[in-house]
Amino acid sequence: MVAGSKLPGMCQAMKVPSDPFGVHMAKTSKKRSVENNQGMIVKQVRGFGGLDNIHITLGILIVILIALLVTSAYYKPVSIPTQQNSTATNGTVTNTTNYNESQIGALAKSFLAGYVQTNSSLSLLPFYTNVSAMSVSYMPSVKEWYVQIPTYLPSTGAEYHVYELIRDSNATLASMSIQLASPIGTYDSVAAQGVVAIGGKTSCLVKSPMHIYWFMDPYAPGSVKSLENISSLETKYGNAVNISIESVFGSSYQHIANQVGDLNAQYLGKYMMCAANQKNFSRFADSLNSIYGGDYISQNTLQSISEPAGLNLTELDSCVNRSSGVTGAQALLATYYNITAVPTVVVNCNYLAIPQTASNAICYANSTICKEQQK
Repeated sequence: MVAGSKLPGMCQAMKVPSDPFGVHMAKTSKKRSVENNQGMIVKQVRGFGGLDNIHITLGILIVILIALLVTSAYYKPVSIPTQQNSTATNGTVTNTTNYNESQIGALAKSFLAGYVQTNSSLSLLPFYTNVSAMSVSYMPSVKEWYVQIPTYLPSTGAEYHVYELIRDSNATLASMSIQLASPIGTYDSVAAQGVVAIGGKTSCLVKSPMHIYWFMDPYAPGSVKSLENISSLETKYGNAVNISIESVFGSSYQHIANQVGDLNAQYLGKYMMCAANQKNFSRFADSLNSIYGGDYISQNTLQSISEPAGLNLTELDSCVNRSSGVTGAQALLATYYNITAVPTVVVNCNYLAIPQTASNAICYANSTICKEQQK
C-alpha cells in the first residue's frame, strides 16, 4: 500500500470539528444556565466598596453612638453661682459662698425685726439689740452663716446675745436663739420629766389625800385655762388628791387693779378659789373659760355663771366674803416656795410642776396612786 493512497480517507475519518476548544459548547451551556434562572435579577453595585444601603445606614449609626459616648465621658457640668466670696490660704481656695457678709448682715437684721410682730415680750427685743456690733462668719462644714448680735436687759444692763444661723444655699433662717441668764445657784434638782424636787423641803405631813397647791395670778396668761387641768386631775385621781387654788397677785393682777381697784380685781381669784371647794367646780371652770377674754370680769358676771354651774351660792358667798385674810397667807406660802412664775403647781409639798406636768409629779411622789388609777 502506497502511503499516500490512504490519506484522503484518513482525513475524512479524522475531520477536525469547527469548534476545537469547546467555545461553542461553553456559550451554549451559559445560555442554557441563564435561561434556566430567569427569576434571578442581579444588579451591578456601583461605589462604596460593594456595600448596599442598609449596611451604609448601620455604619453611620454606629459612628454617631461612639461619638455620643465619647462626648458624655468627657463632659462635666459647670455650676455658676450668682455671687462668689472665696477665701484662699497659700493660693488655695477654701470655700465658695453664694452670699457675702454684707448681704447676710442685712438678712439678719430683717429676721430680727420679725420679733416686733410677735404677741409677747419678745416684741421688744429688736429695740435693745446693738446691730452695729454684729459679728458675721461663715461655716463651710455646714454651709451656713453664723451671726451674733449683742443685746442687753434694760432693767439690769447685763449683756446677752441673739444668735442666728442662715443657710447659704437659699438665704433662709435655719435657727435663731437667745442667750439666757445663767441659772441661780439652787438646791433644787430635776427629779423626772416635768418634775423638779425643791431643795430643803419635805413631804406634807398629811399623806392622804395628797395635797396640791395650785399657784396662779388670776389674770396671768394661762391661769384661767389651767382650771381645766384641775378638773381633769380631780376626775382622774378622785379623792386621792386635794387641790387648792392659791392666788398670787402679780403684775397681771396689778395691771387690772390699777384700772378697777384692788377689791374688784380680787373677785376673780376669790371665786375660782371658793368654787374649787365644791363638787361642781368643773362646770364652773368650763363656763368661766367660755367667757374669759383676758380682761376684767366683774363680781356680777362671776355670780351669774355660778348658779347655772350648780354651785351652792350660800356657801360660795360665805367663802368669798371671808377670803380677804386668806390671800395674805397665800402670798406668804408663795414666798416660802419661791414662786416667781404662774401658774405653778407644788405637789406633796416638795415637788414643782406646771399644770401640764402635774400628773407626772403626782405619780413620782406616790406611784401607788397612779397604779390604782390604771386598774
